[in-house]
Amino acid sequence: MRVTVGLFLLLGSSVAFSPVGAVEAADGASQSGALQSRTTPWNSAELPGRMGSSDARHEVISEEPARRMQAITAGPLPVAERVAALHEDDSPISQDDYRALTAMVKRGEVPGGLSANHYHYLANEIWNALRAEEGFSQPLAEHLATVANTSSDPVICDYALQHLAQLEAPGVRPIQNDALIAFAENTTSPLAGTALVGLYRLNERSPDPETLAALRRVTYTLAVDPEADTSSRVSAFSLATDLEVSGLLSTARQIVPDSAADPRLRLAAIRYLGVYGETSDATLIEESRHTFRNPFLFEAAREAKNQIGPS
Repeated sequence: MRVTVGLFLLLGSSVAFSPVGAVEAADGASQSGALQSRTTPWNSAELPGRMGSSDARHEVISEEPARRMQAITAGPLPVAERVAALHEDDSPISQDDYRALTAMVKRGEVPGGLSANHYHYLANEIWNALRAEEGFSQPLAEHLATVANTSSDPVICDYALQHLAQLEAPGVRPIQNDALIAFAENTTSPLAGTALVGLYRLNERSPDPETLAALRRVTYTLAVDPEADTSSRVSAFSLATDLEVSGLLSTARQIVPDSAADPRLRLAAIRYLGVYGETSDATLIEESRHTFRNPFLFEAAREAKNQIGPS
C-alpha cells in the first residue's frame, strides 16, 4: 500500500484531519448499506448477545464509560456507530478512556467487522477527539511518536505523524521535533514528506530558530536526493522556495528538461527556477516546453519566465 503524502498535505490544511480515502470508503459503505445508521443512539442499541438454545438473546449497552469504550474499541458496531459513540453528547474523555482508546490503536489490531479503511477512519477520529481534550497533550505526543515508529501499517504511521505535528501544548515541542526530523531524514520513505510538511506547519504556527534550521537542512537533503521517495521529494522542492533554501539551482536545472521525471517534481523545479533562477534559466524552460505533457507545466513555465524576466 502506498501512502499519499506531500502535495496533498500542502494543499489540504485543516486542524482536524479527514483522511480522504477512509472517509470516502466510509461514505461508500454507508450508501451500500454497510453503515446504515441505527434509529437509536449507540448507548441504547441492541447488540447480539449469546445464542440461546432457541432464540438469539440481546443485551442493551449501558451508559457506563467502560461499556462505551468497549463499544468503540472492541464491540461489533460498524464504524459510523463507533464514531458516534466516541462523540456522544460531547462526553468528556477520562484517563481510563484515554488508555482504552490509545491501547486499541497501539495494538494495531483491526476490531472485528471493520475493514482496514474503516479502522483507519476510526483511529483518525480517536486522535481528533484526544487532541481536542485538555490534559492529554504530553502523553498523546509520546503515544503518537511511538505509533509512528512501531506500527506496521503505513497509513496509521502517516496519520500519527500528522496528528503529532498538530499538537499545541507546552512541553511537547521536543517530542515533535525529534520524531518529525527523524522521519524526514529517512529520504526513501513516503513518510518523509508527511514529516517534513508537519514540521513546516509546526514552525509556521510557532517559529523556532532550531526548528527552522533543521527544516531547511532536511528540505535540501530530500530535494537533492535522486533516490528519495518521489512524493517526499516533491514536498521538499515545493517548500524550498518558501523556506529560502539555496543550492538547488543545479538540481532544478536537471529536473526541468527531464521528460521522465515526475510531472509534480518538474512543476516544483520550474517554480523554484522562477524565484531563484538566472536569465539563462528562462531559455532552459522554453527549450523544455516540447517535453511537457501536463497543462500545469505550461502555466508554471509561463509564470516562471515572467518572474525571471527577458533572457
